[in-house]
Amino acid sequence: MKIQIRRGVFETNSSSVHTLTITKNSNNLKFPKKLIFDSGDYGWEHSCLNTPEEKASYLWETIKCILPDDENKNLVEYNKALDSITKILKSVGVKAVFKYNNPKYKESKYGGYYKFYNKEGYEDDGYIDHAYELITFVKEVCFDKNKLLGFLFSENSYIETGNDNEDDDFPSEDYETENCIVYIKGN
Repeated sequence: MKIQIRRGVFETNSSSVHTLTITKNSNNLKFPKKLIFDSGDYGWEHSCLNTPEEKASYLWETIKCILPDDENKNLVEYNKALDSITKILKSVGVKAVFKYNNPKYKESKYGGYYKFYNKEGYEDDGYIDHAYELITFVKEVCFDKNKLLGFLFSENSYIETGNDNEDDDFPSEDYETENCIVYIKGN
């Protein structure tokens, strides 16, 4: 199954392309005692994220970028996603550890936008280029036990990041299989 986030739009600029592949065969998963969700910076660079920590950090960074409600200054959807992840992981004996424990969400000192701040008052500098294109991925993975566990803990699930500005075919175009769910963030 292939899920494309961007729909038939004529593009004149190049930008980041991220392919998120989740195996449908989530048997024999190995669960750590805890999983750390850290901040990250995911843009145009070419990389393959395949460890549970790398995938968890990408997921959390996506959640931080798109679920807070800037207009109403609330974190209802953000908190629902974190609660769901925490409960799902707890059900298999994994403690979810988020880098910023109960972060403050407030207007940036630079003005015009809201950011998370840790207890020491430092602004979270994590980033995903055009993260909002991942809304379908976030809403499906955060609330679906099989997808979340398969995404985080299967060796066959991974994230490829890159851009469409070079000749390299990366992320690869050959990712469609009946055994995987593929999400594409391509702007």
